[in-house]
Amino acid sequence: MVQSVTEPDYAYLLIVRRECEDKLVFLREAFEKRRGVRVIADRRVGERRARRDDVPVDRRRHDRRGPQPPSWDIADYLLVPERPRTRVP
Repeated sequence: MVQSVTEPDYAYLLIVRRECEDKLVFLREAFEKRRGVRVIADRRVGERRARRDDVPVDRRRHDRRGPQPPSWDIADYLLVPERPRTRVP
């Protein structure tokens, strides 16, 4: 049996800073008729990492997060590839 991958509804996510409501509305309207881009608001609230207790030995050699892309600071959005979600047997 041959398995095929269905084509995802979206190829890219355009993530807009949550405090930029006007920009979110503008970008949603600009991309609503174009296939391949889904415009969403950033859902993150604050820093997720919070130390509750001191850890005797930190096993990480370095922080795995890289620097923020320039578009996040300059234009208040990120354009990232979206992972395909579905497989059809």
